[in-house]
Amino acid sequence: MMIWNLFRTLTPQKLTLPLIENLSLQSNLSPSEIERWYQQFIYCYTYGYVSFNEFVVHIKQLCIYHGNRRSQLSKRFLWQLFSRLDMDRDQKLNFEEFFRFNILINQGNRNEKLIFILTFFKHDENIYFTQEKLIEFFINIFYLLNLSKFVEYLPEKIQKILSSINIDVEQKQISWNEFTLCILNHSNLFESLITIKSKENHIL
Repeated sequence: MMIWNLFRTLTPQKLTLPLIENLSLQSNLSPSEIERWYQQFIYCYTYGYVSFNEFVVHIKQLCIYHGNRRSQLSKRFLWQLFSRLDMDRDQKLNFEEFFRFNILINQGNRNEKLIFILTFFKHDENIYFTQEKLIEFFINIFYLLNLSKFVEYLPEKIQKILSSINIDVEQKQISWNEFTLCILNHSNLFESLITIKSKENHIL
């Protein structure tokens, strides 16, 4: 009986109809396409979930596929991302968590991606960055989410935002909550991060 129960725990759960319908609406994929995604997921991840080490491999392959070889993703960054996606806090990604992230990368618009970034540490209240590390974080995640065309002026834009909210970056570290709430509450700051600045200094 114990052996039988062990094998049962290794069997991936089937998708429920409500989950299929929900993912179908959010991704604009048909239910049959969701099913095909799931079958491919089970083929790649036999136990029905993605471990952290498997997630690291997936992200590296994703960066290569999208040509984002310039991004430098540390293990700490990848763990932070993994934890952000792991909504049920079981230290593994189920199909729904994995699927939503990949749909965000491939189908999400720039507003949805930026909101994801700005709420990245929503479960942590005391996150602080130096200016250098804050810029590094934004550059890495912009590359990962296929926002690379907005990266060139990102350091300059972040510096301007910090100045506008009167944070003295030379004397103290930057509160993530203070920084991101300011951007979320001011549409002009939000838009500035996802617009392209031309050589003539016009915002496109």
